[in-house]
Amino acid sequence: MVVKNPKKPEKTGSTARQEQCSLAAIYYAYRKGASLNTTIKDKKSREAQFELNVVLNKIYVSKIPKDWYNTFIEQAQVLCNFKLSSHKIGSITTAYDYGWYDGSSPKGVAPADTTTLLQDIWNLFGPKVWKLFGGQGQKDSWNTADVFMVKKGQDKKILSAVKSMKEQFIDNSKTEPGVFVGSINTLLTQYVSAGILLPISLKAKTSGVSMTVKPTNMHTWDNKETIDVRTASFIKNPWMYFNVFERKGKLDFGGGPNKMDGGNSLQYFAQFRVGDYETKYLIEQRMAGTGTKAEIKDIKLTNKGEDKRAAAQTGTVPGYKFRELIYDYTGEKEDDMVPAKTTHLNNPDDIKYWSDYLIKVMNDSTVPKSIGNFLIKVRDIDENYGGKPKEFIQRLFEIDEMIITNPRLAEQTFKVPVGDYGPKLRLKLKQLRFLWAMIQSKQKISELITHLYYLAAKQNISEADLNGPFLKIS
Repeated sequence: MVVKNPKKPEKTGSTARQEQCSLAAIYYAYRKGASLNTTIKDKKSREAQFELNVVLNKIYVSKIPKDWYNTFIEQAQVLCNFKLSSHKIGSITTAYDYGWYDGSSPKGVAPADTTTLLQDIWNLFGPKVWKLFGGQGQKDSWNTADVFMVKKGQDKKILSAVKSMKEQFIDNSKTEPGVFVGSINTLLTQYVSAGILLPISLKAKTSGVSMTVKPTNMHTWDNKETIDVRTASFIKNPWMYFNVFERKGKLDFGGGPNKMDGGNSLQYFAQFRVGDYETKYLIEQRMAGTGTKAEIKDIKLTNKGEDKRAAAQTGTVPGYKFRELIYDYTGEKEDDMVPAKTTHLNNPDDIKYWSDYLIKVMNDSTVPKSIGNFLIKVRDIDENYGGKPKEFIQRLFEIDEMIITNPRLAEQTFKVPVGDYGPKLRLKLKQLRFLWAMIQSKQKISELITHLYYLAAKQNISEADLNGPFLKIS
C-alpha cells in the first residue's frame, strides 16, 4: 500500500520558480528542439528557443536576472552533452517524461510529458524508512534531486519494482529498513547508468566557471567498503569570533562591528583528495532561524585559473547527521548543557562546565584555530577578557540572564536592542563542541573533513550510507 504525503500546495517561492525554469529549459531542449542560444540556424529550433524564452519569463514572473537566465540555458546545454543523457541540440526527442519533485504540474511542461516517479518512490517508502532520514518531509536527505527525467513508460515499471522490493524487505520480513534502502539505491543506480532515470540536482552557475554534470552516489565499493581518502587538510584553519559587538544596530557576536569583520559563524576552508579527484570547500556552521545549520560551498576553479567561492551552496549537512557526527567523535550530544533560549545559564554549574570547556578547546593544539579575543564592545561598554575565559563566560551568562529576566534593563544597559543574543550565545556553545569534535578526531581529521562534505552534498562515503543516486549539475 502506498502511503501518501499529506496534500499540500506546490511550492511557489523563488527556488520553486528557478527549478521550474531549469526543467522548462531542459524540456524545450529535448522535446521542442530549442537552439539553447547556440549557432544553430534551423528555423524551428530558433522558434522553439523564442518560445522557451517567453515561457521562462512567465514562470519567473519578473524580469529574469542575466546570471539566472544563463544558469537555465547552460544547465540544459551541459545535460545535452552528458553521455547518459546525450542529445543533439536543435533536434527533437519524445523519449522522456519530466518531473519536478516539489509539484506534480511543473510550468512549461505539457501534462502528457510529466511524471511523479520520485515523489511516488518516496511516498512508497513509508514511516520506517522516512525515520532513517529524519522524517517524512526529509526527502532530500535520501536524494537531493530537484527535477528528473524518465524514459517514456518506464516510471510504472520502476515503481512496480520498488513496490515489490518493499513488500519483500519491509512488509513481509524483519529486514532492517537500511538494507531495503541500500537495495533500492542499487536498483536505481542501474536505471541511471542505463540513462533510463535521470535524477538531477541543480545548482546556480558561478560566474566565470564552466558548468559540469557529476554522477553522484553511483560508487562501486572495494573490499574496505569505504572511499579511499588520500589526503585532507585545512586551507584556512577554523575560526569562530567569540566577541560581543553591536552589529546592524543590535547586540551580536562577531569579529567586529562591520560586516567584513566576520559574523557569528564557525567557518573553515578545507581540501581533500579521493582517488584523483580533488575538492576544495568552505563550511559555515551558523544560525538558521533560532536553530543552527552547517552549510557547505564548493571552491571552484574559474576559467581564468583562479579559486572562487561557488554562488550556490553545495548543500547543508542534515541536522541529525551533524549531531550523529559530533557524538561519534566526542561521545557528547550537540546540545548537551545547551538549554533553550529562555532557560537560565547563569548558575555555578553551567559557568564551571562551559568555562572549563572553553579552556580545554583553547589549550589543545591538535587543531589550529582562532576563537576571538573575548571582547565586549557596545556603545559605552568596553570590556576585555583576553586571558580570562572563565570571567568571559560568566559575563556572557550574566548578560543572558539579564535579557531573560529584564530585557528592558538589558537594552538600557547596552543602549541597543538585544536581538537574538540568547540563541546566538547557545550557538557559540555548540560551536565549541564542534571544535572539540575536530580535536577529538585527531588522526581521523582527514576523515572528518571529507565526511562533512559528503554529508552536505548527499554523497555516500561508505557502503553503509544511504543516499540515492543523482546527477549534479553545478
